[in-house]
Amino acid sequence: MRLLVALFTASTLVQAAPFTETIDLNMPGAFESLAMRHPDHVATVEKILSIAKARPKAELAPWIEATFNVQDVQLAQFWLVSNPPKLKVAFTLDRTRYTANVVPDLEPVKLIPAR
Repeated sequence: MRLLVALFTASTLVQAAPFTETIDLNMPGAFESLAMRHPDHVATVEKILSIAKARPKAELAPWIEATFNVQDVQLAQFWLVSNPPKLKVAFTLDRTRYTANVVPDLEPVKLIPAR
């Protein structure tokens, strides 16, 4: 009975913790550390960040999840007010949470004459 309770508790804890570590890709040396700790993640992380930079749309989150087998993709929800504006991107890949701020490729501002 104790073994059953222990297994149930362990399975509940595993389900409650969707990721084990968080890596902020904006920190100095983050990509070098990523290449050493998770070399199989490097290409996927770079592709996701380039897509977020090229097309900063929240509707892409389900497509990114399905294409790259990642979970809980967040993009185009937290814009950082700066010059240039930055987009906060976050996703979970193999129980590792990645966060980054990217500068999206936005169309230049156009002046429109007043009517």
